[in-house]
Amino acid sequence: MIDLKLIKAKRNYARWSIQHTILKNENIISAIINIDGAWLNTIERKLAVPPLEAEKVFSEMPVDESFQWLD
Repeated sequence: MIDLKLIKAKRNYARWSIQHTILKNENIISAIINIDGAWLNTIERKLAVPPLEAEKVFSEMPVDESFQWLD
């Protein structure tokens, strides 16, 4: 099983960090992976603001108790 939580994000979700916890037998932690990401405009090859659909998905994602906004 893989559990994920948002641990940091800009308010528009253009930049974010997600923690993935991989569990074995549903209760033994096998690995914890932290991913830092950002939205990229592939045409301009620059960082960008995500589409509204992605913002909605991120806003509904579970957050860690230590979650912080990147202002």
